[in-house]
Amino acid sequence: MKSIKQKLIVSVGVLVIVICVALCAGSYYSASSVLEATTETNLKEIAKQSSGTVSSLVSGNLKEINAIAARADLADEKVSPEEKVAILSQEVERIGCLRMAYIDTKGDSHSTNGKSR
Repeated sequence: MKSIKQKLIVSVGVLVIVICVALCAGSYYSASSVLEATTETNLKEIAKQSSGTVSSLVSGNLKEINAIAARADLADEKVSPEEKVAILSQEVERIGCLRMAYIDTKGDSHSTNGKSR
């Protein structure tokens, strides 16, 4: 570099490149911070909505199970465990659950999937 003109052009060019890199780095940091905050807020909102949905589903299922448990024929000790399992099998089909079990006063379990303990 022999002339002042060339030195000045190179110096200004390097200065412009350094300023551009600094602005890009600042923009990247700022954008990533905003993106993280927005994502965190959105995920919290989605989690709240999902928990409300799950809660209402569980509440509805619990009401349905309580209604089944309150049936007179299931509470009647004169009805055999096999008949109670048959009643529960019908309820399993109706509400679409996997299985139900009747547990007698002795602690024996009689399940709709055929397994008893």
